[in-house]
Amino acid sequence: MSQIDSTIREKLLNRFVSHWNDWTYEQKPNCFWVREYELGEAKQKGPNFNLIWSKDVIWAKSVWLLDEDGLHERTPLDWRRFQILQDREQSTPLVSSNGPINEIGIGSFAPLGDSKFICEEIWGRRWGGGTVLTMNEAGNVVSEVLTWIS
Repeated sequence: MSQIDSTIREKLLNRFVSHWNDWTYEQKPNCFWVREYELGEAKQKGPNFNLIWSKDVIWAKSVWLLDEDGLHERTPLDWRRFQILQDREQSTPLVSSNGPINEIGIGSFAPLGDSKFICEEIWGRRWGGGTVLTMNEAGNVVSEVLTWIS
């Protein structure tokens, strides 16, 4: 499986939706961006590369926004626009006056080859992790290896 077929893509997206539904309303970020990348993007950058935190401009193949109304397909340009605004805002301190910071979650997935997929997610400033999933052709997870957690 060198590219992600529609069955696998749907299962990976449903994984993010399931994780979204696991949070209580008070714990959830306001929204959650999900990006799909091409085969080899992570591999080409080396073993310590992380799709979420990369400052390199890597264009997502597909993008979705998850919120209380469900999963909505967006464009890679929508994601890039958001990313540029966030980079600009990160240069100023985050200020919270006795209330929660407006949190936004981000996630990504990409095929690694040999039926393996990297799946990464950051839920606001609450939790994050990266997992390598091995999936069969039906999209069922055969094995799951946690590669990082924060």
